Amino acid sequence: MDDIQSLIDDLRFGAENGADAELLERAADKIQELVADLGDADAMTEYWMKKTEWIKCSERLPENEGRYLAIFYEEMIIDFGYYRPSVGWCEQGSTHWMPLPDAPEVEE
Repeated sequence: MDDIQSLIDDLRFGAENGADAELLERAADKIQELVADLGDADAMTEYWMKKTEWIKCSERLPENEGRYLAIFYEEMIIDFGYYRPSVGWCEQGSTHWMPLPDAPEVEE
């Protein structure tokens, strides 16, 4: 985050010292807007994790063999994971998991 703020400061310094001021100022404003959105994304991710039934792998693992929804790595890649109690996750890097939801009822 400090690197981003440094870039914003450099762009504004360039604008104050004769570079294409309008272009540099727009770039600095856009970067600042994106950084603010990133903060909101972190808050949304935290809220979403609390509102769902995600279980940290470090706290508990599935008891039964089967397919589960899993979050891989810290990049929040959500995919199916297959777990075997005797082996662990078939896919590497799972940080959270949850049972698959029930299928929707089909109306006839």
